[in-house]
Amino acid sequence: MVSTRLLSAFVRVVDEGYFCYPAFLSDPWLDGLRGAAAFDAIMETAKARHASAARAFREADGDALLGR
Repeated sequence: MVSTRLLSAFVRVVDEGYFCYPAFLSDPWLDGLRGAAAFDAIMETAKARHASAARAFREADGDALLGR
């Protein structure tokens, strides 16, 4: 059974702006949620937001701004 408390916390984390999708893929903290439809939905949200942020970084020439 999926912990509703853990799921609510994860939703809040993503909604408040932390959506490091690559980390979420293997974070053991999330293991109890994997496979739940609600988890899959929030992962899709995190994936989309991560992709959007990465695209904005590239478009702003973020590497050059950071001196890389």
